Amino acid sequence: MASAQESTQEIVYSREETVAAVQDFIAFATKMYLDESAYESPPSTGWPSITPDSMRPFDKTDEVVELLRHLPYPSDEDPDRRPQVMPALPFAAFQLDDFGQSARTFRIATEGMIFEHVPAHVVGLAMRQRNDHGVLLDTKLGVVFWHEAATEFKWFSPFPVVMGLADSDDDSEGEGEGGSAMSPGERAWRGCETVWSIPDFFATLKHNLKELHFVPMSRRRVVDGWYGPDEHGQEAVEMVKGIYRAHGWPDLERYRKEDCLKAIYTALSESFPGEEDEEDAELLEADS
Repeated sequence: MASAQESTQEIVYSREETVAAVQDFIAFATKMYLDESAYESPPSTGWPSITPDSMRPFDKTDEVVELLRHLPYPSDEDPDRRPQVMPALPFAAFQLDDFGQSARTFRIATEGMIFEHVPAHVVGLAMRQRNDHGVLLDTKLGVVFWHEAATEFKWFSPFPVVMGLADSDDDSEGEGEGGSAMSPGERAWRGCETVWSIPDFFATLKHNLKELHFVPMSRRRVVDGWYGPDEHGQEAVEMVKGIYRAHGWPDLERYRKEDCLKAIYTALSESFPGEEDEEDAELLEADS
């Protein structure tokens, strides 16, 4: 089932809606698999560590800085331990000093090797694990570009995909012949088929978790529900999907989160050794 098309004229960026959408998604993911302490929220005045001065090396607009001041972020200081919220992708932790030593390195991690073409009003939300362009939020257009997303996430999303941005007549980033064509640099970050309005993007993430198109294999690891992890393919993923359903998912009134995560750890360690997350062993130890 193909998603409906949506006109960019109908989309307006809102900082408040963006913050609310992120908060809602994290709350939903926490009910499913995230540890209660995996994310932390800022004080009402925003993260004190995120200021125009501290973000100056990052070269972003005041609006991007203000948005980043009010988002929830992973609490772990170790980037390798932060829980994934999409297949192989954890959100970046802007409240921590991840870019203190090298803003360039942090931009490459969140925006990809095209970071020099990504404008100041666009920010990468996720820490990339591969050589792709990640997840780019545009505070002017009010959309999220999800580069390298599986085609299924576009065609099976119940939320309308924004079409036509690669051929937009928005010439703010440079013009080609005829006055409306984008420069190759702009096309590098805007030429993406998986684009949603910001609220719809986070609603799409929730939908993928609910339908087990995203499959959390532990409290920290999420895999693609269509293709599965490389080593064991779909077999391990289908087993874990069955465990979620057996524990009541997606009915939050019936779902038994802790029992489910324990069962997943046990089943993976017995049937697919190496696929389990050893940190989840503490769930079993708590009962011993």
